[in-house]
Formats: sequence, C-alpha cells, structure tokens
Amino acid sequence: MDIFWIIFFVIIVLGNILGFTIKRILKDNGYEVQKFTGYYKDIKNIFRLAKTTEDKNNRRKYILLGLSDIIIALVLFIGFIFMILSHPSFNDNACKAFANFKNQEYRVVVVDKYFDKEEK
Repeated sequence: MDIFWIIFFVIIVLGNILGFTIKRILKDNGYEVQKFTGYYKDIKNIFRLAKTTEDKNNRRKYILLGLSDIIIALVLFIGFIFMILSHPSFNDNACKAFANFKNQEYRVVVVDKYFDKEEK
C-alpha cells in the first residue's frame, strides 16, 4: 500500500506541473487565466487554442496537454474512490473484525476487587 501513496503523490505533483504549464501557455497566447482557480476553463481554452492555432506541432502539443490533464484528473478521481472503498469499514467482515477486537481487547481477569470500606 505504501507504493500506492508514492505513485498517488507523484501523479498529484505531475498534475499540478501540467496545470501550471497550461496556464502559462494560455497566458502567453493572450487568454485570461487565474493563478489557482479556473481549472475547467483552462482545459476548455487549451482545446480552443489548439483549434485556432496554425502550427500543426503546437496544435498537437496543446491537444496532448489537454488530454493529459484530463487523464491525470480521472486517475486521481479513481484513486480517491479506491482509497475510500479500500478502507476497512467497507470490509464485508467488519462486524466480525469488531467482535474479534472486542474479544481481544476486553478479555481480562479480575484478580482483586477494591471495595470502599469505612475506616474505624
């Protein structure tokens, strides 16, 4: 499970780098961008920029950037769903696991009882 978290973190970092690269390209081409918001607007605008550009290499690059950003967002969403569904509370034997926990945790033997006694 540790490798999952490492991969998840790397995908988050790559997604942020890709998102800010798209924002920089849009800003250089005259589009209005916001620094930390407007993610969906930027995706729409990168495809619009790809449609209006004349250079075929830049067109392919812009389409690839837009598709890559969408794919990373989907992978992060699926990873988030996987994290929720792999939580132990979604286990089929959750009641059995809780019963075992109670048996192990609360199984004690009382060796001496303490009673309040009046002092004489």
